Amino acid sequence: MIFLSVGSELPFSRMVKAADLWHQANSEYQLIAQIGNLESSDYQPVSCEAQSLVDPDEYQRLSNEATILIAHAGMGSIINALTLGKPIVIMPRRGHLKETRNDHQYATAKKFADKKGVFVAWDETEFAGVMSEALAFSRMPDLNSGSRFAQKELLDNIRNFIDY
Repeated sequence: MIFLSVGSELPFSRMVKAADLWHQANSEYQLIAQIGNLESSDYQPVSCEAQSLVDPDEYQRLSNEATILIAHAGMGSIINALTLGKPIVIMPRRGHLKETRNDHQYATAKKFADKKGVFVAWDETEFAGVMSEALAFSRMPDLNSGSRFAQKELLDNIRNFIDY
């Protein structure tokens, strides 16, 4: 099962449509999606199982059971995937498309693009190819290298920032 989440605040039609179209061509996979509260102008998925929002317990259950996570480039989603040792496909919301207030998710995606198990689709045209990479990665044997704890470098940087 593959679990897609757009976060809890805003819909993300561009990513949901890319995932839904990918699923139409790859229906052997189960795709469950949390798509947010949609407006009439938002993309309505036709192929995947979609819910507006799932409660936190269900979100964690779906995350635990998923083979791959798909999400906007939100820190909570990325940290959740890394903690669980799950590959994650992220697509950043873009400020100039009015998907968010600025390009902070683009910056987040750039920061994590080289991290093992994090796959970035910079836009919807890359989504299917990035999914193929993530699926191949998910079949590799040592996926559970994630940790409940941050790496020392990250902790040191946060400590230095707080002390500053």
